[in-house]
Amino acid sequence: MRITVIGGGPGGLYFALLTKKQRPDWSIDIYEQNQAEDTFGFGVVFSDETLHEFLSRDRPSFDRIRHEFAYWDDVAIHKDGREMRCAGNGFAGISRMKLLAILQQRCREEGIGLHFGVSVPPEEIATRFADSDVIVASDGVNSRIREHFRATFEPDVAIKSNRFCWMGSTRPMDEFNYFFRQTEHGIICAHTYQYEAGRSTWIFEMDDACWRGHGFDGMDEAASKAVLEALYAEELQGHPLLLNRSNWRQFPRIFCNRWSHDNIVLLGDAKASAHYSIGSGTKLAMECAISLSDAVVAHGPSSVPTAFAAYEDERRTPCQITQHNADVSLAWFEHMNRSWDMEPEQFAMVVMCRAKAITYDNLIVRDPGFVEAVDTAFYERVYRETGEDYRKSRPTPMFTRFRLREMTIENRVAMSPMAQYSADADGNPTDWHFVHYTSHALGGAGLIFTEMTCPSADARITPAARACGPTRRKRSGSGSSTSFTPIRHRRWCCSSVMPGARGRPNSAGRRWTCRWRRRRRTGRLSRPRRCPITRASARCPSRWTGRRWTGSPRISSRRRSGPTGPASTCWSCTAPTAICWPPSCRR
Repeated sequence: MRITVIGGGPGGLYFALLTKKQRPDWSIDIYEQNQAEDTFGFGVVFSDETLHEFLSRDRPSFDRIRHEFAYWDDVAIHKDGREMRCAGNGFAGISRMKLLAILQQRCREEGIGLHFGVSVPPEEIATRFADSDVIVASDGVNSRIREHFRATFEPDVAIKSNRFCWMGSTRPMDEFNYFFRQTEHGIICAHTYQYEAGRSTWIFEMDDACWRGHGFDGMDEAASKAVLEALYAEELQGHPLLLNRSNWRQFPRIFCNRWSHDNIVLLGDAKASAHYSIGSGTKLAMECAISLSDAVVAHGPSSVPTAFAAYEDERRTPCQITQHNADVSLAWFEHMNRSWDMEPEQFAMVVMCRAKAITYDNLIVRDPGFVEAVDTAFYERVYRETGEDYRKSRPTPMFTRFRLREMTIENRVAMSPMAQYSADADGNPTDWHFVHYTSHALGGAGLIFTEMTCPSADARITPAARACGPTRRKRSGSGSSTSFTPIRHRRWCCSSVMPGARGRPNSAGRRWTCRWRRRRRTGRLSRPRRCPITRASARCPSRWTGRRWTGSPRISSRRRSGPTGPASTCWSCTAPTAICWPPSCRR
């Protein structure tokens, strides 16, 4: 077979190396638009698990990479002059330039053709590489090949809001550091780690308002460097920042619905990007390179489409899991101000668990001393604020009491609202609701949010939604709201309601009985443009005019500034167990 790789990053190089090792008789060439010694960025990160996979695949490259690694075990979170340190993480960093040099040398040793300084326009691929059986598009996050064939690959590219720049420093360090700093314009976080002796990566991240407030939008690299050196003079300890195309950017979140087109297959950031805050971009590219190599060697000679399908079947789910973890971590950094009023110990715990991949129990295994310090700070705060003393009994924090206005919740476990769409014609709960809520109450949750409940029967989002207030039918039977009360109080379970109201975009029928269109290629459902009328009695929702719905004496509406419609409506709830929704309402 003849294989062409377009893009000489870690993923493309590693794919070529592993494939050539298994099939020395195949012809493999790599085309890279930059020169061999060109690289952008500073260091890359790998976990212990990834290193073991590299060892089993190519021992010579693993030995050379391992020799260049800078290892660390601790993650240190710095906030308000305090350092919280968590051990047991197991990571290694290496210079991106050295990683590429090692992989390039291994490719030469295996007889792979390397062509640097060669640009390959996507429109020339079919003619220029007409004799290639497989073309691997590993041309990075700004892949021209992906965009040229976007009708097939169906990429979803979302530019995220935070601003960041990638710099380096000569400051040595023995751990991964998060340096959080409050400035007059907002919060800045520096993600830092050492990747070789005397060199460390410094990624500065902030929201758009903070970025503009400091004037970075009008600065070049050198000016930005000077401002950041002044802001982080204490953390840099007299060491300078280093530049290497350290322009301010916004992270592009990339997801492709398909990974192949004819004999072209995507690899690395060209198909899926993972935010740098979990350090998995290069890891993801190289792990996918392993899978693609195995699939091409196993199925390529007989059927290239089968090889591509095997590759996608094996890697799509792991990629989506990694990308989801990265997305959750990214979202936390976009809103890190929400956690800023926390004490340093709690803040450090939130930073460690932000991606949801690391849990409280997992941290107990990694570093019990860290968890003990966080718990102690929590018990001390609860004692100061409420007088309840857990300092000796030390239960898991989620099983301590919580006060919400005049309501005391026995633990901090809450069941989120989930609409059942099983109410009767007048919006009353049914036997289904009785079973649903009482079974969860018996499970021990301290607070149960009942589903979205509309203020009256004629203000429901669908004919099957719950409603409160006077109805046109007598409420009785096991499905009535009063039948939930004995079990609720017997199990010390509190209940809350999420108010909701109908607007023009809402449906006049149940989702599963309406005429929903199914997209042919993805199989996903999309909503009809017009509200379907499924039966003669169904009414198309009307525009909300600001009037108070009749029959709802305990729930009133209040206008807020903004466009007309439910999105600008806030419900003021006077019921003792009611919680206002959305959370932006502070009443």
